[in-house]
Amino acid sequence: RREQSAVGWMKEKGWIDSTFRELLKRNDVELASKKVPFQEDDDPWILRVDNFLTAEECDALLQTRLEWEDSPALSAGGDFEESVKVWRTSQSAYCNTTNNEWDGSSSSSCDPINSVKQKIQSLLSIPSSSIEPIEFVRYGPHQSAGLHDDMPVHDEWMAAGPRALSFVVSLVEDGVSLGFPDLEWTSIRPAKGQLLIWPNVWSLDVTKGRDDMQHEILPSSGQENTGVILLQTW
Repeated sequence: RREQSAVGWMKEKGWIDSTFRELLKRNDVELASKKVPFQEDDDPWILRVDNFLTAEECDALLQTRLEWEDSPALSAGGDFEESVKVWRTSQSAYCNTTNNEWDGSSSSSCDPINSVKQKIQSLLSIPSSSIEPIEFVRYGPHQSAGLHDDMPVHDEWMAAGPRALSFVVSLVEDGVSLGFPDLEWTSIRPAKGQLLIWPNVWSLDVTKGRDDMQHEILPSSGQENTGVILLQTW
């Protein structure tokens, strides 16, 4: 996790709602969730940005040398006593672009990811210090992840603050889908180069996690070599 708080740039109440409304004015951004916002403050959002990465950028990232390991468990549940571990059958690799490292080993291989980070910063006008090391996640055929949230239990107690936003970029065309049961069973299969954004906290109180954004990774029926890789930042 980051060593400093990510919520300093979101002190203004309603920042998430107002920023997402502005993003929807762009021609390349659309609402991906079935449950439509705007009815009242803090309604749920999932935004989709088409062609966030070009096919060439996706291919360059796929060609990067990565050291894969079994993905760590996720969590679900709003209270410490009620939280449960959620297992996923994928593999993960990490890149800390601040130190230009893959899994602790210095390498210029991180260079392709810097453009992704810069695009996220530009899109939302957020500081790079608020973006965690990027996680690549690879799902093979029939692999999945159970229902979970991206803000771990009591995350607001950490020096880094809560994981306010999630970003997912698909690097392949035929991969897994994301399902959001509490948003009228919204199911999304991102296209290659497409970005998904959603909040993990309330727009009117960014220190508190929201449980209506719990989601699951639905299995892919593709071939072994077409497993999807996701980029996740917070």
